[in-house]
Amino acid sequence: MSPRLPSYFKTFRLRSGLSQKELAFLIACKNGTYVSRIERGKRQPTLEATLAYMIMFDTPPPDVIPAVWEELEASILARAEQLYRDLHGRPSHANFAKLKTLKQILSRDERTRI
Repeated sequence: MSPRLPSYFKTFRLRSGLSQKELAFLIACKNGTYVSRIERGKRQPTLEATLAYMIMFDTPPPDVIPAVWEELEASILARAEQLYRDLHGRPSHANFAKLKTLKQILSRDERTRI
């Protein structure tokens, strides 16, 4: 992943009317510096901070961190398609379950043709 992935952390904070210090308190950080660094793209948020934003603002991950979400989704779909093709020609009971799972993953992407 790239070091500076855009997020909507600042947008959600500003809409809420919270200061960086107040938001830092809510997500259990010592001060607003952490929030400031995330908002300026100088620091990646921790998983806990990201989850806290999603909980506080009742927002799904793609809406908070769209670039991270899209990059992970594309990467997972590409690897799922590769694994599907690798396993497709090897029939077995274990592979049947794997192929079923991979098909479900790949069905989320209209560009995938399996």
